[in-house]
Amino acid sequence: MEVSKTDLRKIFTEKRRLLSTEERRIFSAEICRNVAETPIFKQSLCVAFYAADESEADLWELFDKFNGEKKFFLPRYRTEDKIYEMVQIHDRLHDLVNGKYGIEEPSKELPCASMQEYESMLYLVPGVAFDTQCRRLGRGKGFYDRLLSNAKFSIGIFYECQRFEGDIPSEPHDINLDIIVTEKQIYNLPAERKQCRI
Repeated sequence: MEVSKTDLRKIFTEKRRLLSTEERRIFSAEICRNVAETPIFKQSLCVAFYAADESEADLWELFDKFNGEKKFFLPRYRTEDKIYEMVQIHDRLHDLVNGKYGIEEPSKELPCASMQEYESMLYLVPGVAFDTQCRRLGRGKGFYDRLLSNAKFSIGIFYECQRFEGDIPSEPHDINLDIIVTEKQIYNLPAERKQCRI
């Protein structure tokens, strides 16, 4: 019997919530180290990441270590058309405000990314669950599917406990990730599907 996306969201949101603060801290540090070692991160000059909620893996260590060497972008919600745009931040203390869903986002004064920056951007993407075919289960709003529709390359950021052993249900608008990084390992998009995507 196939499990619905709604059921999977409940199961894996709870799994992530049950991690202790110390586990999240340790796992987030491991994830940042693993991301930093990927060839695509080393090559990318423009990196889109996210401000974590209370249970997601925290990526600020990457910003703190590589800001200046790379450009870092966070999503900012545009209320007029209900989409997110990517905005470069330089200083996490002065460039951020409380945004949609209570998550930090760049202030309105900062300019959004240029077309050239969008075209070269590496996306680091959170989610609720993933499978070994690099399918991602998000929160169901479709924000990241729209952002990733023209992405050059995307890395899913998850804890190992968010891995689903079956196949995550997929719909035509769902965008698969290129690789997934957890605190334990890196999962690659299967070669035959990578060719189809290109």
